[in-house]
Amino acid sequence: MELFKIIKLEFNFFVNRKEFLYVFTVSLLLMIVAFFVDLYNLFQEDIMNIPPANQLWVGFDSRIGDLFYMFLLPLLASLAYADTYYLNNRLGVYKYILTRCHKKNYVLAKGIVVAFSGFIVIFVPLLINQLLYFIIAPLNSSKNILGWPAYMFIETKNMIFANLFLNSPYLYNILYMVLAGIVGSLAALTSYAISFITNKSRLIIVATPLVIYLVSSFVSALLGRANYCLVYYLQGFTTISGLNATYFFVVLIMSFILSISIIIFKNMIAKDELY
Repeated sequence: MELFKIIKLEFNFFVNRKEFLYVFTVSLLLMIVAFFVDLYNLFQEDIMNIPPANQLWVGFDSRIGDLFYMFLLPLLASLAYADTYYLNNRLGVYKYILTRCHKKNYVLAKGIVVAFSGFIVIFVPLLINQLLYFIIAPLNSSKNILGWPAYMFIETKNMIFANLFLNSPYLYNILYMVLAGIVGSLAALTSYAISFITNKSRLIIVATPLVIYLVSSFVSALLGRANYCLVYYLQGFTTISGLNATYFFVVLIMSFILSISIIIFKNMIAKDELY
């Protein structure tokens, strides 16, 4: 019962935290800007020439989407709540918390809320962006995003969930929203794990997932293996060939295991004056 009380308390701290509100606002505004850019470009366009709403979605094929997925996703997810363990330790707040609950419950509860925070600041804005396109675009159209007639299908050979796209395009988009949210959740969890390793800088804690994300993508591209860049697994439409769903999910699972292992190991060996 104690764990649920702490989760509730952490969740209250999270939703009232100004950093979360700032990050969520930035993420949401970016999705709204993407929508208004398309709204301007499609203004007074014949309805027959407007692509379906699922293909206008920012996560399908969008320059603003490229910016969001390449640079902002891991950073925004980490900034929302992942640095609060570091701040609590830095300010000594944890001493008051640990007099009222077991440390393992505190660490677990904060980890759960941190993971949730990383998911929500990514998933919800992407979902809202898709909902906005229902206002200006048809569910189905005689043209696709490439400007081709509907009977000329978009090439799906590079899509790792091609059958889902062909049979249920909106469910396909929701799947990609969830995948982006999971990556955001793991980015936040990675920052949380880093806060158990170092207390030198808040910047290191929130920036580490972004650095890992960018460096891994740069190295993969440099070696001519763009299909190993995670960003291409988060967008619904890509021209990159050789994408492998197994590789993507293995990376997610290994990231989760590594973060959890760091948290567990550091809490097994680290003792503070209250224990």
